[in-house]
Amino acid sequence: MNLLFINPSRSQRPEVYGLAENLPKKYDIIILQPSDKAKMHDDFYLRENIFVKHIPSMFMPLSDSVVTIPVFQKWVEELFDTIRLNKVDLIHVCDYEYLTSIFPIFIKRKYGSIPTVIVNDALIGIGNYSFNSLLMDLISSTYTYAFGIKVLKSYDKIIFLYSELAEQAKKLGLPEEKIRIIPNGIDVEKIFDIQKQLNAKSIRKKYGITEDEQVILYVGRLVKVKRVEILIKVIKKLLKKKLKVKGLIVGDGPQRTELEEMAYPMNNHIHFTGYISEEEKFECYNIANMFMLPSVSEGLPTVLLEAASFGLPIIATNIHGIPDIVIHGKTGFLVNRENYDQYAEYAERLIMNQSLTKEMGENAKKHVASNFSWSKVVKKYENVYDEYR
Repeated sequence: MNLLFINPSRSQRPEVYGLAENLPKKYDIIILQPSDKAKMHDDFYLRENIFVKHIPSMFMPLSDSVVTIPVFQKWVEELFDTIRLNKVDLIHVCDYEYLTSIFPIFIKRKYGSIPTVIVNDALIGIGNYSFNSLLMDLISSTYTYAFGIKVLKSYDKIIFLYSELAEQAKKLGLPEEKIRIIPNGIDVEKIFDIQKQLNAKSIRKKYGITEDEQVILYVGRLVKVKRVEILIKVIKKLLKKKLKVKGLIVGDGPQRTELEEMAYPMNNHIHFTGYISEEEKFECYNIANMFMLPSVSEGLPTVLLEAASFGLPIIATNIHGIPDIVIHGKTGFLVNRENYDQYAEYAERLIMNQSLTKEMGENAKKHVASNFSWSKVVKKYENVYDEYR
């Protein structure tokens, strides 16, 4: 079966690249990748059956996000050429809010027999999904209601990453028979192997963390929607109670300077790593005692799947796809979006009860392995693809 994947952004989305790499090699896959420096020598084989082709695009910063602006003529030409030369059996697209989701609709009008699938991690501007910006939320809501719903309805199958999103979609009038729920996957076997090889003692020394300090970890962009300042306030509260704790903040972004200034009085207890490699990120998971994600909006966060795979209990906001990963009281704790005090309360409970921390971490690891491993996710996608064989 020949599959054509369209990646919507400059970054490699797990709904595209992660899936492509974990599908069996019986599928021949072409990935169209937006690029501001699209040249033939940039194209490459990701694997023997996966070819990545770069297509001219521009990227415009908007709020804390980056919008892909495809060069329409080049994209349309490339799509038609790819379909003509490679006999594409199915087109797989990611995210309706990107302009790259429009092109398969043109294709369908010309080649009506080619099935199309679109995967989504959010319905922007709908319900309690927020960019933490009134302007962005207004733009998003207007786009979804005026245009986005029509785009989604144009696809043969609409895949959502978590259950709450599918329910919202049905309320918007999207046909129930088209909707499927398939989460992003994670390579749990790889993470388990990596964890066995890591030396926690040497990693703690690298980050200046003593053996008796409990580590609260955050991994992600440093932007307003993530509310990383809550973690800093949690550390401050815990230190006032004379608890031995350290905050480890992994990632970078426009809020970093502001957050570092906020954390300055606790300089020895909060460490900002900036952008680090995947290997170093895994080191941070390995030495953490718990993971905190106080975001105001999320889809189905890969960082939570990674944290759980490392056996970390999670404290996170009770929004969107997070409850599919964090089972309150079993794999971690869910906090209502405006209940800031509970982040500190749950962190203290874990610090004071190591057996609970260990039990929740083990539950989290089992939950992710059972429900989010790529081997399970791939089978669900294959069931969708098989409908069009």
